[in-house]
Amino acid sequence: VGDLVPSDEPNVMWTVDTDLLQFENGNAFNQSYSAPMTTNYQGLIHLKFTQKNHALFSVNNGEEQSIVPIIFGVPASADFSEQTSYQFPELEGVWSFTYHFKSSKSVDEVPFVPPEPFSIRSESIVISKKRFVDRDDDGDDEVVYSLHSFYFYPEYNIIGDIICDTNIDNNQEIGPSCELIDDRGLFGDIENKPRYKLSVGGLGAFRIFGEHEDGHTFEAIRINAKHYAFFNGDGD
Repeated sequence: VGDLVPSDEPNVMWTVDTDLLQFENGNAFNQSYSAPMTTNYQGLIHLKFTQKNHALFSVNNGEEQSIVPIIFGVPASADFSEQTSYQFPELEGVWSFTYHFKSSKSVDEVPFVPPEPFSIRSESIVISKKRFVDRDDDGDDEVVYSLHSFYFYPEYNIIGDIICDTNIDNNQEIGPSCELIDDRGLFGDIENKPRYKLSVGGLGAFRIFGEHEDGHTFEAIRINAKHYAFFNGDGD
């Protein structure tokens, strides 16, 4: 038990420092309840949350280890197994997206972004089934999730994609990482298509988080994991 504390450490969002307790002599599964007792174990656990779906922990100042949520209820696979064992989830279904645009300092700034809460916008998005596409014709597939904004039936628009791919550094593949590309443009400027960067720890089965280079952010929460044929191009 401990409080989340905002962190000033680079690439760390929150930290927790708290006692690590040990219990013994409780009942086994399917047996009558027996209250466990605490031991004399002296432990301190330190957790660092680097993304919405990734953290580091250490016990008694020992070696840090990575932890990620267990994915349940939706398929997931290690789509870039040579670079990471991180499981890329199937995002298909309805999500609630909330965009938090960084406010401008002056009304003369273009584009002008009003102060909170007017700089926060939400919408419902349908994400279609994960696809593997070699968009660059380089022999390596990218993971692509298409995003659909829907209105009154049957009106909907494909508004962009979440694309995950490896990066090239010194002629070697590293990463991978993801980005959301919004084809609608930023603040009505169709030529300025915002790109929100996502580390793999920002792409979760039930929560997604990304950040624009100008400080704008989005966060998405899963509503359901249903298949909607109409949004996948395989309907009647």
